[in-house]
Amino acid sequence: MGRQANQFVLLLWKNYVLQKRKVISTIFEIGLPVLISVILIAIRTKVDFIKYTNATVYDEYSIQDLPQNLTRNRQLLADWQMAYTPSVPLVDNIMKKIVENLSHGRKIKLIPGGNNAFLL
Repeated sequence: MGRQANQFVLLLWKNYVLQKRKVISTIFEIGLPVLISVILIAIRTKVDFIKYTNATVYDEYSIQDLPQNLTRNRQLLADWQMAYTPSVPLVDNIMKKIVENLSHGRKIKLIPGGNNAFLL
């Protein structure tokens, strides 16, 4: 433990010496983030916020079943396609479990995508 503590103290000393030699860099490293934070706080205090009193609140539904607006129309009960990305084993297994839980008599075809541009 003594050797590691000694190495840590030497590392702190080296960093101190480097910071002392480059005063302007040190001032920018400390001062610039502080200045940007002060500017952001000043902007935040000057901007008026809007409080929405009539916010839209949607009804909750169980994650075990699909919402009514997706199941009441017979055409929507036909074959479904569900695209997802990235196509890695972990996500593939998660999507297979989702299909097992949501199928309920409908056929859901999984379409794995190679990248995000695939889904657009």
